[in-house]
Amino acid sequence: MSETTKSQLRFFQKDLFEHLTQGTYLAHGVNCMGAMGRGIAVEFKERWPRMYEEYRAKCKEGRLILGDFHTWQPGLRYFRQQEFLSIKIYNLAIKSHWRNPASYLAIESSVNLMLDDMSENGGAVVTMPWIGCGLGGLDKKHSAKILKRCLAKERPNGREQQIWVYEGK
Repeated sequence: MSETTKSQLRFFQKDLFEHLTQGTYLAHGVNCMGAMGRGIAVEFKERWPRMYEEYRAKCKEGRLILGDFHTWQPGLRYFRQQEFLSIKIYNLAIKSHWRNPASYLAIESSVNLMLDDMSENGGAVVTMPWIGCGLGGLDKKHSAKILKRCLAKERPNGREQQIWVYEGK
């Protein structure tokens, strides 16, 4: 694990889904078309089919725009290996269409909106894969700069926030 303490951006060489804990906030990049057919989005879709259905409906109605987010928190807790976990998922709209590359501007906008929402609701840490850097085709160094800039922005409650990027196994 490497860590940048000033911006509270941390990197882990672990699987995102193996380290879910109580009160976990998860985020990943999505398109505005309602498709989750490749990459880590498929795993989100398979683990939380109701989340996928709500996200898809919002897209079909034209209510998810580039740079925004869709949030989902199950009414019932997520069950994993004899354990119930309360989680919240942020689908960050970073691609207009699944065929298009991700947008740095959309990442900055959606991450800032997500951090504002977390701040208002008491969230301190969000875990995510490298947003926009897989199928989105973006550069990890540039994306890291954007995430640090988002974390440096002052939030309404002044609470310190962290983004933990999971780089896989």
